Amino acid sequence: MTSALWEKGLVVIWAMMMLALVGCADTAPSNDLRPQYPQTEEVALLFQAGQAQPSCRVFAELFAFFPADVSAATIASVLMDEARARGADVLLIGQSRESAKDEGLYLLYLGPQREYAMDRGWSDWISGYDIWKKQLGWRSLGHGEWGREDVLYPVPLTVQAALLRCH
Repeated sequence: MTSALWEKGLVVIWAMMMLALVGCADTAPSNDLRPQYPQTEEVALLFQAGQAQPSCRVFAELFAFFPADVSAATIASVLMDEARARGADVLLIGQSRESAKDEGLYLLYLGPQREYAMDRGWSDWISGYDIWKKQLGWRSLGHGEWGREDVLYPVPLTVQAALLRCH
């Protein structure tokens, strides 16, 4: 075998191993190491903070980064699965923008340091503003698009989300 052919073979093997590892992952990579609540079965979906009960407590705010050519169904699945796994009663979806970079699927947890009640200080999506303002054009991901397989985003996407516990 020539050196170039050998190198191509190694690249193919490496790529196959990476695909196998990605296929084994249950959730998107995350930077959040805080304790989780017990998994929930049902998660309510909201698109406006004002729809949340005042007693609901925000325990996580995050940006979800998605690669180009992702469907609204995939976005919904990833975020709902994450909310269930973290023990959220409510998944609050904020705005969506085209990502400045395409780094694949990644969840970036922004805080808060301590849980807070919606009626005592909703952040109004200010967490991570320095990252948010570097993103590009606005993209629609609302009630009309949520969960639809036929809605595709040809560009990488950044989505604001918050996880809430309500009693």
